Amino acid sequence: PWLAKKVVTHEAESHYNATSWDDRTTASVWRRAPAGPSEDGDSPAPFGKISLSKLLVLRDRAAREDYFAQQARFVTVEGRRDVHAEFGTEIDVDGFRPKVLAVRTGGAGGRGGFAS
Repeated sequence: PWLAKKVVTHEAESHYNATSWDDRTTASVWRRAPAGPSEDGDSPAPFGKISLSKLLVLRDRAAREDYFAQQARFVTVEGRRDVHAEFGTEIDVDGFRPKVLAVRTGGAGGRGGFAS
């Protein structure tokens, strides 16, 4: 057998020690071709799918340097444990959902805004 099964012998994690954070969520609405009948008086689709993503933007140069210094210390310490070490980074946001189904509300012929 030329395939070898990966055996995990050690796991570690660390959290970035941020002193503060700010949610700068922005929303944009793009007009899209109607999923249903056209603009001549018929209603558009009653639902809208919204996809969201997370993006880490560090405030300034000092914050970026601090973030990468903490990351480098972690990789240096943990990387010494195994020559085949793998590292990854993720952003956790409590309650985050990557996809939302919104329902079109009110308006003439169902042309109102969206509510989630």
